[in-house]
Order: sequence, then structure tokens, then C-alpha cells
Amino acid sequence: GYEAGSYGTILKTTNGGLNWVSQVSGTTENLKSVFFLNANTGFIAGGQNAWVILKTTNGGVNWALSNLGNGGGFLAINFADANTGIACGTGSLLMRTTNGGTNWNSVSLAATSFHSIYLSSALTGYIAAANGNVYKTINGGVNWSVQSTVNTNPLYAVSFIDSNNGFAGGWAGKIVKTTNGGANWNLLTTTNNQTINKIFTRDLNNVYAAADNMRYLATTNGG
Repeated sequence: GYEAGSYGTILKTTNGGLNWVSQVSGTTENLKSVFFLNANTGFIAGGQNAWVILKTTNGGVNWALSNLGNGGGFLAINFADANTGIACGTGSLLMRTTNGGTNWNSVSLAATSFHSIYLSSALTGYIAAANGNVYKTINGGVNWSVQSTVNTNPLYAVSFIDSNNGFAGGWAGKIVKTTNGGANWNLLTTTNNQTINKIFTRDLNNVYAAADNMRYLATTNGG
């Protein structure tokens, strides 16, 4: 597994987190999001003064750095396959690649900051945004449509089980759920008021969320 953080920090473990080894990133920018396609090929996105994306094809032994612009930075990156990926971040920063990160193209989408992205296929993806909405694409990130989530608080995490069933979470512990690909979202009841930062969907019933102050949530009945 991998972790990334401030000042270009990248850490790797090969024994379930018992030990961590530092890797050379080649940047001092803050790194925010890690995504691996397999044991060898992975991407890290971040930046506070620049739009930074790193790629490795040898398990982190070497990282290739792409500086794609200045100001703000990426908060999330996700790939559907070896070619199709999307990165998003502060100030409506949104970029897509169709050749495994060799080239990145900007996508225009007027909204607040984008905090999390999940691609369920090369065509379909979802973004959780600071305005409490989810944005959906069905053409690989070329165009996006807004989905109201009945929640006005910022969303920081989104994850889908399949093309229909997904969850998003964020400020004050709010979690919303869809069973029809985001056409409708329902607010779920939880006992947590800490901000949700990550959501992991194992299957239709088992879903996990990580929140501030070391708070963890789990459901075994789909929420």
C-alpha cells in the first residue's frame, strides 16, 4: 500500500502497514490522492501552488512528475482502466486523460471545488463537490451533469458499487445514497457528526466510511 502527504512525501508498505519505506517523489508540493491500477502502475495527484500528477510503472521505484499548471492543486485522481483517468481539485480544476497520463486536457465545469472522484467505467464517473452536489459523466468526462443530493453541505467522498448504487459523504457526517445512478439521492441517518473523508463500498450491504477524529462507520445493510 501507499500513502502520500505534505512536502512531496510518499510512503510504501509491503507488509500490511507494519513498516513503511520513503520514496523519492521529485516534488515538494503537498500530495493528496493515490490511485493504483495494479502492483506496478499508479498515480498520485496534489499540489498547493501547482497542479501536480506523478506516475509510476514500477511500484514506486521511480516517479515521473507532470506539472500541469499553477495555483491551487488536485485533491483527487481516479482511473477506470490503463488509459482513462480524471483528476479534480480546487477552484473547479478538472482534467482528463485518455492515454494513461501522457497528456492531460482541461474540462470546463463551473462549480466549486471538487473533492473526490469515482469512475465506475471508462464512460461513467461521479465527482463529489464542495457545494453539496454530485456531478456525473456518461462520456468519459467530456461533459458533466449536476445531481442534487438533498444536501447543501460540502461532500468530500464518493464511491459506487455498480452503475446504480453509490454513496457520498462529507461535512458534519452527512451521507447520501443513490440506487438509480444518481438520479435521486436520499439522506441517511447516522450517529456521526464528524466530517466524512473517505467511503469504501465492498458490496450492496457492506459500506465503510472514515471521518475526522479517528471516527469510522460501517453498515451491513446498505445504509
